[in-house]
Order: sequence, then structure tokens, then C-alpha cells
Amino acid sequence: TGQVDSTLITDSQVLSSVAEHYVNGFFAHDLDTNGKKLLLNADFFDYDNNSDQVFSTTTQRMVLPGSNFDSFQNGVVQDIRSFSSSLDFELPLESFDLKTGGKVSFIENNSIIESFDLSSGIPIRDEDQSSEFLYTENTQALYASGSKSWDKIEIQLGLRGEYTQTEGTSSATNAVVTNDYLQIFPTAYFSYAPSDTHYFDITYGRRIDRPAYWRLNPFRRYNSVYSYTEGNPFLQPAFFDNLEASYTFRDALTFEVFYSRGTQGFNEITLVSPESPLQVTTQQNFLTTHSTGFTVSHFFSVGSFWESSNDAT
Repeated sequence: TGQVDSTLITDSQVLSSVAEHYVNGFFAHDLDTNGKKLLLNADFFDYDNNSDQVFSTTTQRMVLPGSNFDSFQNGVVQDIRSFSSSLDFELPLESFDLKTGGKVSFIENNSIIESFDLSSGIPIRDEDQSSEFLYTENTQALYASGSKSWDKIEIQLGLRGEYTQTEGTSSATNAVVTNDYLQIFPTAYFSYAPSDTHYFDITYGRRIDRPAYWRLNPFRRYNSVYSYTEGNPFLQPAFFDNLEASYTFRDALTFEVFYSRGTQGFNEITLVSPESPLQVTTQQNFLTTHSTGFTVSHFFSVGSFWESSNDAT
């Protein structure tokens, strides 16, 4: 009928603390005097997020007299640890330059949620809202790229293969979700310079976009007893195919056209159901995107003291 049946007044307080620690180690060694190199890299990353929210909602009914008071406390401890190591070789050969190597990474995301009902004045643990999430992701990658230049032409080709194993465990449902997949990431570059004033190039590459850690945090931020926002610890990466072509005149004027296709993209989405009054905003993989465009860039300088770069897309 369009008639307002109740009003809600919510008071909320959120306290959070984030700590990050990062350690890197790097080693390089010359294999010979012709430019061949060995490169070893190792990274460790630790991310801790502690969040706590206390909120209360007073529901004042307009049709039937009376009111309800609800109060809850939600806390989450999110601990993410990541270790990765790579071994690379740079091998300039007689006919072309070769770069190859491998990388391994190990990620563990542990999130503990504790929820309490404070409506009666005595904290009562809400077993339906309290849970623990454990997500592990292990990836092994091999890659190689080669490049060769002639008088007016340069070509670069690359290929990267990643094999990933994931496992997600939820104490709320006692469910274990596993996923193993192989992804291939090719790259290609071609350039042609018929003279000193004209330059053409075309580039293709496939890349991965992993979600930020805050998107994985299952902590619920309540706007009222009927509305909350949460992260998704099982969110998956997105993948993009990018193609670009450009022409440059006298290193000053550049025309570029590009196209990009994204799959398994992630973003916020709000879910409602006719069977429930809850409105839930969460993170999900649901996007397939296509974007194309055209860019004109102009660069010029006046003497040695003034440079100008102008772009239009």
C-alpha cells in the first residue's frame, strides 16, 4: 500500500587495526662475461586485521504501537600470510635474447568471526553468525620470453603457465571447497620503424588481477538488523586480455587504439530475497567486461626548461 510500517534508528561503532609486515631477499649472479645472469628472489608478507563493531537498532512500529531494541557485537580476526620465491635466468644467445624461470607462492588466509547478541544486556554468543574460514592457495609457475631485433623490426614473445591449487574450509557449514586450475598467459610485441620519423607497434597480453585483501575479509558491517556488508574469503581472481596498437610520428604525436576483455571480474553486489527481509552486500565474481578506446598524445618541449605532454581519450 506504500504505507510506512516502521522506522529504524541504528547506532554503530567500529574499531579496527591493521598491521602489515614485508620482507624481501634478492640475489644476482653473473654466469659468464657475456651477460648471462641468475636471479633469485624471495618475499614474505604478513597481514593482520582486527575489527570489532557494536551496533544497536531501535525499531519503532507505526501501524501497531510498540518498539523493538536489538544490539549485537561482531568481531573478526583476519590473518594472511604469503611466501613466494622465484628463480630467473637471463640468457643472451647468439640469435636472440632469452629470459626464463619459475616461481612458487603459498598463501594462507585465516578469518575468525565472533558474534554476540547484546539485546538482553548479557552477551550471548550467536552460533549461527560465528564461524572460522581457512583459505589456502598454492601456485607454481613457469615462464619464458624471447626477443630479437633487426634493422627496423623488433619482436618479443612470451608465455607463462600457472598451476593453482586452492582449498577453502568453513566451520559454519563444515564444507571444504577445493579447486585446481591451469592458466596460460601469453604475451606478444611487434614493432616496425620504417624511418626515423615513423614508428608502429602492436602489443597483446593476458594478465591476472587478484582481489585486495579487504575484499576477502568476511567481517560484517551492519547498517541495521536488516542490512549488512561483508567480504568474501572465497573470491577468485579476474582475468584480462589486452590488445593495443599505436603509431608515433617524430616521437611527438602518438595515436593509439586499444581493446580489453575481462572475465570473472569481481565487485560489490547487493542480494535481496522475497523470503527474507535481509539486504546483504557482498563481493562476488560476476563481471564480464569489454572496453575499447582511442587515445591521442602530443609531446613537445621549448628549449631545455619546458616540456608539455597532452592526452585525449
